[in-house]
Amino acid sequence: MKRLLILITFSVSVSLLLHSCANIASPNGGAKDEKKPKVTRTFPINNSTKFRGKKVIYVFNEWIEENKLGEQIIITPRLENYETVVNKNTLTIKFDTSGLKKNTTYYFNLREGVKDLTEGNKADSTILVFSTGEYLDSISIRGNVKKALENTVEINNTVNLYEVTDTFEIIKSTVVYQTKTETNGNFSITNIKPGKYYVYAFKDENNNNKFEPNKEYIGYEKNEIDLNNSLSSIYFNLVKEDHEKTKIKFIEKKKKSTIELEFNKEIKDLTVKQLKGNSNLIMPYINGKKVKLYPNTINNDSTILEIESKDELNNIGKDTVNIVFNYTDTSKCSYSTNPSNSSELEPKQEIEIQLSKPYKTFKNNINLQLGKTEYKNDELLKIATIKEDKLFGKILLTPKDEWNDTLKITIYPTSFETINGYFKDTIKLRYVPKSLERYGSIGGKVECSSDKIFIELTSKEGKTIKQIFGKKDFLFNYLTDGEYKIRVIEDTNENKKWDQGDYRTRKLLEPIYHYPDVIKLKSSWEILDVKIAF
Repeated sequence: MKRLLILITFSVSVSLLLHSCANIASPNGGAKDEKKPKVTRTFPINNSTKFRGKKVIYVFNEWIEENKLGEQIIITPRLENYETVVNKNTLTIKFDTSGLKKNTTYYFNLREGVKDLTEGNKADSTILVFSTGEYLDSISIRGNVKKALENTVEINNTVNLYEVTDTFEIIKSTVVYQTKTETNGNFSITNIKPGKYYVYAFKDENNNNKFEPNKEYIGYEKNEIDLNNSLSSIYFNLVKEDHEKTKIKFIEKKKKSTIELEFNKEIKDLTVKQLKGNSNLIMPYINGKKVKLYPNTINNDSTILEIESKDELNNIGKDTVNIVFNYTDTSKCSYSTNPSNSSELEPKQEIEIQLSKPYKTFKNNINLQLGKTEYKNDELLKIATIKEDKLFGKILLTPKDEWNDTLKITIYPTSFETINGYFKDTIKLRYVPKSLERYGSIGGKVECSSDKIFIELTSKEGKTIKQIFGKKDFLFNYLTDGEYKIRVIEDTNENKKWDQGDYRTRKLLEPIYHYPDVIKLKSSWEILDVKIAF
């Protein structure tokens, strides 16, 4: 009887044990752990001197793990070779002591590179400063980084200090001090050794700690900075500088088709020089990144051409190509207009007539009627100018004063002599003036010492809509409902466009100033009290 009781007791115990194992769960109740891990001690102690160790140790108040620590951690002066190891509540940074410079202050910032093991709460920035010498360096620089055209700030832009040398190049030189911007664009680098430095900021898109030319945003101080005292107001305007030469990426040679070149960027100017082959007129036709080559006559022999191309920033490239022009396009030449026919026209708006292929010559065989007054051929030059743009196959018609009445334009086929093919359509256009009362207006004044400025009205996203040159009082009319921004560019070379800088020579970009607010406009509204001062 006693034995049976023991067996029953054992059976019940096993059953309870198995039931408990099959239903493992976290204890019910209790608030979620939202506390951040905190450092309880470090080796060496913060602000210590005469450091000779081979590792830095952080001890936290709970178990931790790395949170993209390689991207987050900042060590200055910069160390290239080190290893991070996490063990329970301890982070160890191991390095070769030969990598530490003598009599140098080192700054370690973990930023958000550590989080707790259970809930993933990120630790606050943890700063540790120590010196391998007798004292701590105390010089600092502070400032702000933003994108120049967009006037926006972003987190994690890189700010670097480089030692001044005769052979300095940002691509090849080693960073000495480095930091990252905060969410408001602010940055600070502390515990800097006195000396002369070049300072650059850039957006490190691929987190490789190297500036990628023509791909990443960059800004810089024009001159070296001599740090004997701290600086607190260094401002960087970033721009994606483009110094890449234009070049042909692809040549399309289809049967019974015009030869087309595709470039690495949009082309604004192009010349064709024949190096070898029978003399033949070859006209380019530019459309963005693509350029078609139209020969005057068919030629089955090989032709070698030197093609010089230029982009909007005046980057120039030269290519030599070997082509056989065994096809010529004799199809009809069509056209399009901007603004389109039957549109409303602003008083000073330019009218663009775009052909589908290049033309050799243009003759002013145009009739223009403004209201009841008619102007034929060269008579229209009294009230308008005509600009030819053969590379893009278009002409531009601009009023000398204003289109102040209904406008009718007739362009006869004999106006254009195409490279080949034919143009037989008569272009008939009719425009009516825009009614100012149905649109909104934005106006104001710029207060500044420079007279070399122009003012741009842009979309909320920064796309240029209208420009006013050489005036400080401005008025933008005929605006539709929407949100607008205004920026002022100091046009130092008076070329009527904003010029980027050159990081290679530290030539600064042209200064740009932004009205801080987005302007919300409704049709028929007038907002005329905008003031921009700098």
